[in-house]
Amino acid sequence: MLLQIGDCQTRNVSGIGSHIMTASPQSDIIPLLMAAGTTVTVSSLQGGNRIFPLDGKFFPGDRKTRLMKEDVLVSLTIPRTKEKQTHRRDTDIAMVNAGFRVLFEENSNVVKNAVLSFGGTGPAVAVAESVSKEIYERKWDDILLKDVLQILGENLPLSPHGGMIEYRRSLVQSFFFKFYLNVLNRLYEKSPSTADLLSVAMSDRSTLTDFEKIESVGCQLFQTVPDEQLTTDPVGRPVMNESGHQLVTGEAIYCNDILPEPGELHLAIVFSSRPHAKIISVDASVALSMDGVRCYVDATDVPGKNIWPATNTMDEDTETFATEKAIYVGQPIGGIVAETRELARKASNLVTVVYEDIECTLTIQDAIQRNSFYQPFRHLEKGNTAEEFEKSDHVIEGEVYVGAQSHYYMETQNCIVKPQERDEVFVIASTQWVHDVQ
Repeated sequence: MLLQIGDCQTRNVSGIGSHIMTASPQSDIIPLLMAAGTTVTVSSLQGGNRIFPLDGKFFPGDRKTRLMKEDVLVSLTIPRTKEKQTHRRDTDIAMVNAGFRVLFEENSNVVKNAVLSFGGTGPAVAVAESVSKEIYERKWDDILLKDVLQILGENLPLSPHGGMIEYRRSLVQSFFFKFYLNVLNRLYEKSPSTADLLSVAMSDRSTLTDFEKIESVGCQLFQTVPDEQLTTDPVGRPVMNESGHQLVTGEAIYCNDILPEPGELHLAIVFSSRPHAKIISVDASVALSMDGVRCYVDATDVPGKNIWPATNTMDEDTETFATEKAIYVGQPIGGIVAETRELARKASNLVTVVYEDIECTLTIQDAIQRNSFYQPFRHLEKGNTAEEFEKSDHVIEGEVYVGAQSHYYMETQNCIVKPQERDEVFVIASTQWVHDVQ
């Protein structure tokens, strides 16, 4: 099980306890521990030693546990398990992961107990209790499979965070389908003569083969340069990235590695929740009434032009803080300044924004119908295409849709701003566009 988590470097510096205490909804190992019936022992000066089952109630929300702040994880107990599933590649956050466990009545295929847990489906790891109730005391057969897939497709809620909801739903169902076939095959191998046990169909046997993880190998080729080439001439030479050593050794300093300054304040952005709408009013009074909240900032606090980027010459309507209209979900409207990051985030969620929705264009088809195109047009053509199409024996036409991809970020978007003399500021930013930040 542990060999399926992260990669070798990650496993060398991480622990099972950190997976539990960080309570990540994308954790690979938590669904397996939950399915295995794991219990955790915690201790504190006030509460002493206590034991909790690692179940759906242990994680009430995103990166939250039922434990108190002073609790320390002492140990965990993992009963012996029969089955598990967490097939995925190295060094990636799983879109969806799962842990399954099923127990049967002695010498039968009748379900005695089952636990299905899923990560990546919502703000916390989810336990499909409705499925456990549905398959209790039922035979492990194709009828059970059909009913479970229907329940998972209709009743397991998937949060919009991470996108691709339909694809993630298909992953949830396909994970159970693979687990079902593995268990079915195990039952058949133990009692092949039992009349009501089915063998796995030949068309499905490929799912019984574990994914073979091959060590990745990288190779970079460089040309040789003439002996007379100046050492200061980099053309053709294997020049390493300037920050390469710092990045791979963990010595690179990021914003979160920098110790806070005395009196440091934190800003949490208030984002638009509408794709296209007029901003009627913004009320930050509830947030400002909280102890530790210093102020609310918006476009009226921006010196100079409220335009981003400052050198913008093409999209002059792109505002740093939206004023009269929001043009996409997540557009900054304002920000709450508070004494701690947690307080700033909590207070920013209490800012009330009243909108008046405007018709929005969300698909390519809508854009074509409404004649909404980016300008200027760019038309790429080589040769006489109309003539060549006329000569062709076959002309194939169609449409291809490509979904969005998540960018692999090295650091989340944040920055540190320190006031200096003469109204200057010193900025440490997570950016690849240093010139425009300056």
